[in-house]
Parts: sequence; C-alpha cells; structure tokens
Amino acid sequence: MLTFARYLAFQVPGWGIALALAWGLDVWSTIPRSMIGSLLAAFVVKDFLIYPFVRSAYEHRPHDAGHRVVGACGKVVVALDPDGWVEVGHERWRARRETDGPMLDVGEKVEIAALRGHTVLVRAEGKNSPSAASASNRAGAGSAARPRGM
Repeated sequence: MLTFARYLAFQVPGWGIALALAWGLDVWSTIPRSMIGSLLAAFVVKDFLIYPFVRSAYEHRPHDAGHRVVGACGKVVVALDPDGWVEVGHERWRARRETDGPMLDVGEKVEIAALRGHTVLVRAEGKNSPSAASASNRAGAGSAARPRGM
C-alpha cells in the first residue's frame, strides 16, 4: 500500500493542474462541460491504468546498493600507492589499499575488501582472501597427507 500511496502523491499535483485547466476551459471556451469532464476523467483514469506498469519505479529500495561490490573482483586502472582507481564491472571506484604494502600497478587484479563512504578498500586478488586461503589449504592438505618415498 505504501507504494501506491507514493504513486498517488506524485499524481495528485498533476490532477490539480488538470482541474485548473478544465475550469479555465469551462469559463473561457465554448467546449461543452460534459466534454471537459470526460477529458478530466480520462486523465485521472489513465494514471490508474498505467500504475501496474510503473509500480516498480515507486517501490522502496535500500540505499546500500554500493555494498554489493564488496567481495567482487576488479582491475587497477590508476596505480594504488596507497590511493588510486579500480574498475569493477563497468564502474570505476576510488580505491585505497586495505593494508600497507607494495604499490598495486595498473592492470593488477584486486578484490574489494570493504566500502568506506565512496572509496573501496582493496587487496591484491588471492592475498588474504577466503577463496585463496581455502585453495591453499586444499593444496597443502593433499601434499601433507602423503609422505614422500611411499
């Protein structure tokens, strides 16, 4: 119901303008009053008919959409020393290295570790990431389980 109320809140001012124009037509023109009323009714009915098609534009969405970038992989487009720019998908983000360390050069792959305001904190892809840690544990477990020489 909140979505419909939001939609109506945007339609009512237009209805007021249409009503004022209808009154002006009634007073200053020779158009029959029934025709003016029909046009005004059609204008209002039109808003109810198109509501199902535009409803999604009026639905409430959380404003933390930027947080979906956390965990994504990107590419450095301006070297990070410690600040620079990275590209994640088709978006460019101001970036800062998550920890002190060597400069990240243009073209290096990075993983987005966190979002601080409009700046992403990044680390080199594969360094301290959960996916890299589990991959190294799997590789290490296989070689440690079988002693050499057997």
